[in-house]
Amino acid sequence: MSGFEAKAFAPVISEIEGPRFAQSLLDAIWQSVAQIDHCSIFQFDPSERVHHIATASIISLEGGVRSSERYADGLYAYDPMRAVLRESSGNECIRVYQLKPQQIRDHCYRRHFAELQTVDRVSMLTRSNRSWYSLNLYRSKASGSFAESELAELQDAAPLLAALAKKHTQMRTMERKLIANKIEEYLQTVLQPLSRQERSVCKLMLLGHKSKAIAEQLGLRHNTVLTYRKRAYAKLNVSSQRELFGLCLTPSAVV
Repeated sequence: MSGFEAKAFAPVISEIEGPRFAQSLLDAIWQSVAQIDHCSIFQFDPSERVHHIATASIISLEGGVRSSERYADGLYAYDPMRAVLRESSGNECIRVYQLKPQQIRDHCYRRHFAELQTVDRVSMLTRSNRSWYSLNLYRSKASGSFAESELAELQDAAPLLAALAKKHTQMRTMERKLIANKIEEYLQTVLQPLSRQERSVCKLMLLGHKSKAIAEQLGLRHNTVLTYRKRAYAKLNVSSQRELFGLCLTPSAVV
């Protein structure tokens, strides 16, 4: 692997906020810094809720996305890296955190690590406006753990890589908030009136959140979320999430 070159990441900048950002970043890291098998980006908000932003993989994109969503849905609570997040305060410089399976005490989280045969992870952490942004780089059993020379390369590249991941997250978050506000406004003004909780559940569903994640974000029981969803469907005269999407993607909805 040759020395880290910032110019190799110029194409990644054009992908910020786009759907191919994570894959473009993975490709650039592979070509100029270190071999990685998949990567994921998360945002930890001030209340310690975790948002899955993007995932890319050369092993299994489906498996990588599923693993990332499970992490955001609750497995993050068993990640030893949380201690680093809690101990740090203020907008600090980049933190690089390495995690191997043998460092994980919780058996469920260790099993989660093993699903994609992960043997090593390097996380690049940066903080801004009370939120943490995490870029996670994974190596599988076939590739082996990161060598010392690769860790040094990643340490050198960390300021740029973390800044790119943070900027992408912030842009996507801003876009998602705008869409969410338009969706909520549409649900309020055009459709049959829903209660505040029903609108909140529908909005999060339209943003791709699953019912368990919605329950955690809204501080509700899972069965309560299902009840609100059922009531909203009845009021909107739809019977599935697909029909809800179709209803809200009419020309007058979120354009």
